Amino acid sequence: MKPYIVHLICLLIVCTSNACSTKPVDAGTNTNPTTTSIWSRQPSNTAEVLLGVSFAGATKGTAIGTNGVILQTADSGKTWAQRGSGTQSFLRSVHFADERTGVAVGENGIVLRTTDGGASWTRQANQSATLVHVHFVTPVIGTAVGLAGTIIRTADSGKTWTRQQSGSTVELTGVFFTSPQNGFVTGFDGTLLKTTDGGTTWQAALPPSRISQTTLRSVVFVSANVGIAVGYGDLVLRTSDGGATWETVRTGAGRDLFSVHAIDGNSWLVVGSGVLARTSNGGAFWKVSSDVVSSDLYSVQFVAPNLGVAVGQQGIILRTITGGL
Repeated sequence: MKPYIVHLICLLIVCTSNACSTKPVDAGTNTNPTTTSIWSRQPSNTAEVLLGVSFAGATKGTAIGTNGVILQTADSGKTWAQRGSGTQSFLRSVHFADERTGVAVGENGIVLRTTDGGASWTRQANQSATLVHVHFVTPVIGTAVGLAGTIIRTADSGKTWTRQQSGSTVELTGVFFTSPQNGFVTGFDGTLLKTTDGGTTWQAALPPSRISQTTLRSVVFVSANVGIAVGYGDLVLRTSDGGATWETVRTGAGRDLFSVHAIDGNSWLVVGSGVLARTSNGGAFWKVSSDVVSSDLYSVQFVAPNLGVAVGQQGIILRTITGGL
């Protein structure tokens, strides 16, 4: 069975049971916030799996997920309201190019676009494969990646997209550009690709054999030189030379990691299978929180050094105002 099919089956299971969790989480539609010393669980009023979150400024944020769910906040993640998406397709990723223009991508190549800050969404022409992640490097230039080595690029804020040749056939899971020309893509089978010409050509950023049995799920850069990629098996890769070389570090959590956000050059927050972990010294030491929630967390974003939001299974939305420490 193909890896992405297994992943989607798992997502469908967790919407109705706790089969993918190690212990029960709150059932229902997550209407009552609960608090730990670090993270507060916010009411989402949905049991859908939330797969992506993006903020357009310090207060306005959007979360997306299974069955076309779109949630919005206007108070930095304290409260969330559902918006119409016009689709039942799984939405896998969302990113705002500016405060008004955003794009969500997902199952069967669906692309949704908003120009009013997420109040309404318009369906664009479908792409040929399921899209897993999208990232804008400028208000007009963005890239999305997905199944079967798919990479597409827009130069008009998501209205139209052009296919690029990745040279790969695996599922691509994450994308991040440090400039319109320089970008990185993660994927299955240890895939880490790099471009220096806006995606016209892509090359392996790691030797094929180094982590060939591991899936990389997310990559971010805080500057042209400093970046971090995370994946299954507690894998963290760190570069300080623009991706020329990568050092392997571990959080110590021993869990699969799904998403990473770089707060600054030394401070990173990762989320994964029932875990959140933060480092403030470039990965030398990690503070691991594995008792906040038992379910998978799929996406995290900070809008300020101390203010962040993470989302995941069964409509879970976690919020911190202490930097996750």
